[in-house]
Amino acid sequence: NRRGPQKNTWVGGNLLGPDWRQHTLIVFTHADHLREAGLSQTDYLDQTADWMTALAKEVRGGVCFLDNRCDWPIIVGRPLRDQVLRLSATNHHRALSVRTDAAGNA
Repeated sequence: NRRGPQKNTWVGGNLLGPDWRQHTLIVFTHADHLREAGLSQTDYLDQTADWMTALAKEVRGGVCFLDNRCDWPIIVGRPLRDQVLRLSATNHHRALSVRTDAAGNA
């Protein structure tokens, strides 16, 4: 399904509020399968659905690929943690208000 960036904006805005892009990091697991298929991370993003490519470009935190065959805390966890900390610092460690009911109340 190749949905446009308008759908990303609608879903993100309705679920997480207007600042969702500044607080978002996309995490792909099983990056080891990409290597097995002979794809780089860039190749994968170039070949994925248009809406995913648009979303990856739209969010401030960018994209992180995790290799599930690695020892999580030592190898994979550190880059993800570092990327999350950079995103948080960029946002001056402000919290994102998440809507908790259908009326949009936080």
